[in-house]
Amino acid sequence: MSSEMKDGPWPIVVSQRAPQQDNESHRGDCGIFTLKVIEFLSAGLTLDLIKPQNIPAFRLRMVVDMLHGVHNV
Repeated sequence: MSSEMKDGPWPIVVSQRAPQQDNESHRGDCGIFTLKVIEFLSAGLTLDLIKPQNIPAFRLRMVVDMLHGVHNV
């Protein structure tokens, strides 16, 4: 369940189903979760694919994108 509020130029989305990391040993996962949630929400995608088992692939894709300058202006 999610709700959207409008306060200023950007909507505020509150979701009860936001993905959560389920491990404490991989400290960098929280950042990947956060970035992927932002990316998926901004693209209008569902958050269903953001799961702990997908984090290594997301991390690798981010590295490849950065090395190739995909997100660099």
